[in-house]
Amino acid sequence: MKTVKELSQSLLILLVAVSLMNCSGGENCDFGSADEPARHAETTLAPCPTGTTGTGATCSTTQTPIDTLFSMDSTGTFLEFDISSSTPPLVQICNSVASTLGLLAIAQPNTTAPFLYVLNSTGSPSKIDAFAIKGGKSAALTAVAGQPFSIAGTTSTTGLRIKTDPLGEFVFVTDPGKGQVHVFQIDLVNLPTLGALTEVAGSPFAVANASSIAVDLTDSFAYVTDPIDGQIFIFDFNTPTAGALTPAPIVPNPMQIVSAPDFPNFAHAAATSLSVEVLFTANTSSISGYTVNVDGSLTALAGSPYEDAGTLHISPVGIAVDPASEDLYVLSSNSGGILGYQMDTTGNLTLAAGSPFLANTAVHDITIRGETLYVEEGTASPFSINPFAINTTSGGLTAIPQTTTPNNAATNIVTAITE
Repeated sequence: MKTVKELSQSLLILLVAVSLMNCSGGENCDFGSADEPARHAETTLAPCPTGTTGTGATCSTTQTPIDTLFSMDSTGTFLEFDISSSTPPLVQICNSVASTLGLLAIAQPNTTAPFLYVLNSTGSPSKIDAFAIKGGKSAALTAVAGQPFSIAGTTSTTGLRIKTDPLGEFVFVTDPGKGQVHVFQIDLVNLPTLGALTEVAGSPFAVANASSIAVDLTDSFAYVTDPIDGQIFIFDFNTPTAGALTPAPIVPNPMQIVSAPDFPNFAHAAATSLSVEVLFTANTSSISGYTVNVDGSLTALAGSPYEDAGTLHISPVGIAVDPASEDLYVLSSNSGGILGYQMDTTGNLTLAAGSPFLANTAVHDITIRGETLYVEEGTASPFSINPFAINTTSGGLTAIPQTTTPNNAATNIVTAITE
């Protein structure tokens, strides 16, 4: 298993949606019915029961989370935090469900509660562990029938990445070593096997040095980056069969990134309130931005590439976007901190005053929910998770005080709507 820090040389994509019982050893906290309102005022923090995550620390048995943040500790046990509670901003939920330590991805379908997938790349072939999230103001996890699901032909764990599509219907695994993209369809129909994965016809699809995949908001187009040759491959997605990657009939395809040979490390299809859809790549020393056209082709934004990263000696390795306010944040691999940007109505970026934030801090992952940026940081695993309020006018970040700091995360951080 590669740590989040080690991911800095590869590619990650991000797309931008009561009955109470006690925790006891071997049980998962069940937070009850969707018919009752959230009861955050009744938060009860106590020493975690034996057998649950965070033994010796505190966790809550009374949360009814609308939004939940997930990570894992070093044993592979899931960490769950209610991030819809206002005081304190992160409340750890008692949990005893474990998997194999690996990268996490959330699928958020429109028709079912969400699913949590874990890239288990410790064996050969690699596998995907799958868990259903109860929902209805509950973050309780249940293993999906038939899991783990094998990723056929994967013999090396180097650089494997996992991602889901915006509609919560597919899971992708990119394998740069073999130049392949595996596509799995999520079962959203059959009640006994909800969340189960089936590799689609034609998968894996050959894509040179496939490191990252971003899918547009309608599941019509897919973009795969090649950081070796500085290219973006453009595919018609879901045609002619479900989940298929078919090279789009546009020229050029693949296309060279604007700032070549400043190779693209990460890609992000931005889910924003803009009237246009935009795609960004975090490159070796810059950010490139593109408008996504109706045929799937990309047009460079007027201000692209944005070269602040090179000027400020930052090596970008990830992007997070606030869909409400059009704030964009860039993660650095070299303890350079976090760059903040604000988007105008066309997607063009302006560096936020005060950037970089958290300079000289080892930041391992970032994610946004609402107007809060969650930052996983620390010099050695386990890492702490800290919330920062986003100033929607300036793009600035302000630390949100916490009574205690969660300090046991060992994987990336992801969020799900659990209302």
